[in-house]
Amino acid sequence: MIDPVGRIVAQLSLGTEGVLDAMLPIALQPTIYARFGDIPAAILLVLALSTAVRRRVAQKLP
Repeated sequence: MIDPVGRIVAQLSLGTEGVLDAMLPIALQPTIYARFGDIPAAILLVLALSTAVRRRVAQKLP
């Protein structure tokens, strides 16, 4: 078993069948991406596109 920071907590020898009985560590806090996903990127994309459209429209006006 490997904990959330990558340390080996328990292991079986290579080629050995068996059962591991080890305490599971407390889960880490979810990351910002796990909480919000692609929403911030989508918002930035919409803002960039709307800015580009506004600039193009403003250039065409006399």
